[in-house]
Amino acid sequence: MMVRIDRNRMFVLGNGASIGAKRYPAPDKLHKIIPTGDNFFRDLLVQGKNKRRSDFLHLLPFIHELLNDLIIRAWRIDPETQHFKETWAGINIEEVFSFFDVGEQMYSSNSYYRKIFHRAKNDLIKFIYLIILMRTEGQRCLFLEKLFSKIEPDDTIITFNWDALIDVTLEHLNNSHFKKYVSLFGDNFKASDYYAHGAFLKLHGSVNWGYCSNNKCKTYNKIQLLGGKGTKPLKNFSLGDSDKCTNCSNKLIHNIIPPTSNKIRVQKDSFIHKQWLIARQRLRYSETIIFIGYSFPKTDFYSEWLFRQINFLVDNDKQFIKKKIIIVNPEMEDKKSYVYQQYHKLFKSHDIEYYRDLESFVAIY
Repeated sequence: MMVRIDRNRMFVLGNGASIGAKRYPAPDKLHKIIPTGDNFFRDLLVQGKNKRRSDFLHLLPFIHELLNDLIIRAWRIDPETQHFKETWAGINIEEVFSFFDVGEQMYSSNSYYRKIFHRAKNDLIKFIYLIILMRTEGQRCLFLEKLFSKIEPDDTIITFNWDALIDVTLEHLNNSHFKKYVSLFGDNFKASDYYAHGAFLKLHGSVNWGYCSNNKCKTYNKIQLLGGKGTKPLKNFSLGDSDKCTNCSNKLIHNIIPPTSNKIRVQKDSFIHKQWLIARQRLRYSETIIFIGYSFPKTDFYSEWLFRQINFLVDNDKQFIKKKIIIVNPEMEDKKSYVYQQYHKLFKSHDIEYYRDLESFVAIY
């Protein structure tokens, strides 16, 4: 049985879409796991055996010692326990970000404590950037390739993921969505130019985005797409390409946005802000919204604000517009789960369907 989906669709992808991806080229064993938001650190502990101890090697203290020490203290983790791996279970990446966010705001700009929290937050961004890129560089998703091979020009794709699996998949298909995505990185694009047609939007930034911090550079503070233009395709972007500005060779700042309520980079008329405005406008034209692996993180009030906007949409007769909501997420099978409750709370009075996972959804799509 095929899934009947109306035209003018919006696809919304979360962490579950990447975790459930069929990646190509297939990753090696060491880089196979894409960590979840709920267990980001614990998931990394399965990388390999540590000769010194009987459980698993933990990367974080070897890369960012201060960050590791702060998390251990705040979450009361015992590094000497025989069950070290299990002590990291349930440490949510959103909660860690929020902890450093609040800590940074509590103290004056020149204080020692503010500097510590600020450094920890930046180190966490760098660590996530390294892990996500290391596990997904040069890969596309074969499930999404099949899904988006049937995409219409007026459909919209939104992702809250930092990886570039969708980017490379769309680049491989060479469709209009990828071309319009690249055009976003032109000089001062206008959000209104993208309201009338489908788009591909990354609302939490990306591992292959960066901005120059050199205030003497003509690209200062402007988001750069690393790859995807000229002779270097996105699929060939790697860790070695992520360091320098294309204009002045200054070290680039990573542009990924934490899933917290304080989205400091979503400022009026900024690159990210314009994409949120486009997403809001595209909701007006989307008859069907398909959520794939997205769970509405508790601290991300921006995404909840965005999708509550459908309740303000009315037709020419000022009548409420009912949307079709399709959810691809195994947690929807449990009516007591946060995900099930959240979707039914947000989309009350709309038509809701759900499917277990991306593979099964694509098979009948």
